[in-house]
Amino acid sequence: MDFDLVSRLLFPVPPSSYTVDSFPGELIWIPRSLNPQTSSPEDCVPCVLLRCKTAQHLVLYLHSNYEDLGRSHMFLRQIRDRFQVHVLAAEYPGYGICPGAKCDERGATESALTAFRFAREVLRWPSERILFLGRSVGTGPAITLAVEHAVKGLCLISPFLSVREVCRDALGPICHLIEERFPNKDHMPMIRSPCLIIHGHKDHTIPYRHGKELFDCCRVRKRLVSPPEMNHNANLLHDSADFVLPMLEFFSLPAQGMEEMQVPSWAFDKRLSPFYIEGPIKPPVTTSSLLSTRSLFGGCAACTACGKCAMQPGPEQVLAKSPWDGDLVEETISGAIEHVLGRKEDMVWTEAESCVEPVAVVRPNQRGASQPSKERLESVPIAVLIAGSANGNLPMGEALSNCVALELPMPPSDDAVPVVPHATVRRHPGRVPEALPPRTGAGLTGSGARPMMSWRPHVPPKILANSMPVQPSDSVDSPENIFDDFSDDLESTLIRI
Repeated sequence: MDFDLVSRLLFPVPPSSYTVDSFPGELIWIPRSLNPQTSSPEDCVPCVLLRCKTAQHLVLYLHSNYEDLGRSHMFLRQIRDRFQVHVLAAEYPGYGICPGAKCDERGATESALTAFRFAREVLRWPSERILFLGRSVGTGPAITLAVEHAVKGLCLISPFLSVREVCRDALGPICHLIEERFPNKDHMPMIRSPCLIIHGHKDHTIPYRHGKELFDCCRVRKRLVSPPEMNHNANLLHDSADFVLPMLEFFSLPAQGMEEMQVPSWAFDKRLSPFYIEGPIKPPVTTSSLLSTRSLFGGCAACTACGKCAMQPGPEQVLAKSPWDGDLVEETISGAIEHVLGRKEDMVWTEAESCVEPVAVVRPNQRGASQPSKERLESVPIAVLIAGSANGNLPMGEALSNCVALELPMPPSDDAVPVVPHATVRRHPGRVPEALPPRTGAGLTGSGARPMMSWRPHVPPKILANSMPVQPSDSVDSPENIFDDFSDDLESTLIRI
């Protein structure tokens, strides 16, 4: 009963004023063992770390009994900005989001010691550049640490001699029934660091005599500041003569340094807190989900001939998370050919559908051949002219000269959606390539110039020549037969690719 009563009076836990998502980049979690891999969230102490780029000193702040890190956050920012120091504040068990059912003398001291070990062993901050700053009940853990570790200095705001002495002022002789906690009067002579004590005369919670007696017990360099109008919960930044100026003068602040503080990334991991709640897990990306919206050649299901789809990486490259090293030209040609194969019944050109009677295409210098007129050339399908030039029946230059001025109609479509021309498959009116010298090869005769690009898919001349053998001058196939033979051979070529 004695333990519970004193603990509740000494550490009345207020409602939490912050969460795990508060103070991004400033709220950290420190395992008591300093090893996050072997520690559970229940063994981690939440702390606030405020860094200053030009700071040379670090202040370890231990707050009073009715505030947590959220309520003291603005005060910590003022300390950092006015004194140009790093600030590390530790939370007590049961306060804020710190795990623990209740706080006592041992729990508060262990949290303060964990923060100090983190600064020394993890941040590699030297002890001679660390300041202990405790207020009210926080002066108890601060004095305990100062007895065991020699640091830059110790600042005590409204300190107390011991818990029993505080009860003596309120309860009288009954205080002897209470077990002693935080015997600061006994520890004060063992402190080896410079000590600054600030205690107001109008402090009725912890009378001024506590600070005065602690000052008398101190055996190192010391200073006592006793503002006449200062109470226990006064704003320390309201009058600079009460707190700011004594800190600057006694500890020679600010002291700028060039060393930047290195904080490990695991200290900011929210999973070290037992109050962390994970968000909804997104379903993993599978191969079937990617393939359901893409075609064979990596294009979209709506149109495989559009340039935007052909330039995107395939699902295998996305799943492997490797840079796509495909050939854009090859993907463009493949997408266009697939578009042709999917609609070969609609790709019969307008001239062929109009049932125009074909004419015999022969070489101009062939004996007994009559030169076709311009009107006859306009009525011949363009594919026949290009095929005839590739087979040696007509010079390529003359065939293209006759075809370039013709308006190429758009192919019919069931859904009335026009075919979008690709950047590499575009018509260039007025640009007629010059005829190259004739070359001979395996199954090739005549000119070797490539046909001019248009909205139709690009087909290499070699495939076109192999798929369309030379016909006698009096038996030229119709456009429908030419296209059917061409599609069959082209499909077998795609299988080999």
